[in-house]
Amino acid sequence: MLAGILIGASFGVHGIGIFVYLPFLFIHYQLNKSHRLKDIFIFNKYFIITNITIFCFIPLLYFLNQYGFKNYFNLALNGSSVGSGIWHIMQGKAISTLKGVVYYIKTLWEYEPVIFLFFVPGLLSVFLKDRRAFYLIASFVFPYFLYISSASIFTMPRYLAPVIPFLALAISYFLYNAIDSIIKNGILKKILVAIFCLVMIYLPLLWLFSLTKPSSRLGARDWIYGHVAENSKLLTFGRPVMLNENSESLRFAKNLDNFYFSSRQNYLLTQMREDELPRPYYFIVASEDYPDIPRKINDVAFDYVLVAWWNNDERSGYLEDLSEYGIGKIDLIKRIPADATDNSFNLEVAQRTPKPLINLPRVKFVGPIIDVYKIEKTQDE
Repeated sequence: MLAGILIGASFGVHGIGIFVYLPFLFIHYQLNKSHRLKDIFIFNKYFIITNITIFCFIPLLYFLNQYGFKNYFNLALNGSSVGSGIWHIMQGKAISTLKGVVYYIKTLWEYEPVIFLFFVPGLLSVFLKDRRAFYLIASFVFPYFLYISSASIFTMPRYLAPVIPFLALAISYFLYNAIDSIIKNGILKKILVAIFCLVMIYLPLLWLFSLTKPSSRLGARDWIYGHVAENSKLLTFGRPVMLNENSESLRFAKNLDNFYFSSRQNYLLTQMREDELPRPYYFIVASEDYPDIPRKINDVAFDYVLVAWWNNDERSGYLEDLSEYGIGKIDLIKRIPADATDNSFNLEVAQRTPKPLINLPRVKFVGPIIDVYKIEKTQDE
């Protein structure tokens, strides 16, 4: 029960929660379809109590993830939440939405080739043999797929993850019926099912094994805590690592109305004294939090620059941006991992793993390459 509550909370603080509500509506309708629609959705006390319960959880979900709540609420106001794909088609942006559909179909082939090959036969098989099961799966898969493909949503491979379990159910249904109808020998069936399961479990195990490799972010955190003086002022690019912040840093972020200011940061600022904060701590400004570079940031005399990068072009872009912060000469004092070079193979295992069967065995560490630069102070500083 606790696992179910926590899973529900994780979905509730994310935009996916909107789409999980659609299968719930379908199941509720199926259980009560012998009644009139108004008795199903308006005068049904269980349906009303369930929705009131969901509504009462909204303040808690907002507290758990203020940024996520604001972000998806803004998307809804812009017509790009529920039904976003349809909205953009109506606005004449069908071509952009179609490009999103093509992108995710290609991504499915790169990341999950087995699911790519079988998801259409799987859905068709469920449709022909169990119409209710098909509608249940489709009530989530199709609206969500259209949503992530819409013109105003950034395309990201990880956005496909929520549909994978639904597609896997349809594929399992298809393969089970195919094997059951073609092969009559019970022992042979079990052997084939076992072989298929072993093949399917190989990739998840390979992915999990890759995540056990040394983490560049943890390595950078440990090095900084051991070598950078407390209360130093750090400017970061690419969100390299989460570090402890002092109260000055927390107040700075809150006063600038940082959109990404989290519940955790607010708790540390309002509920803990300076001497109670986790140590060592620093004054930290994440460049991504302030795209317009407020004047107040330019007035900060930074001591170090942290750059997390996945490729040389990304690193070069970050370094070119330094002049906008009034930063001059810098010296590279540490690279994590220490043996990483400009040509090291690097993969964002947790979010981007194209052609996993080929690329995951090449992974030597998890996370971006992280460079620590010390800023040379002028005589005026």
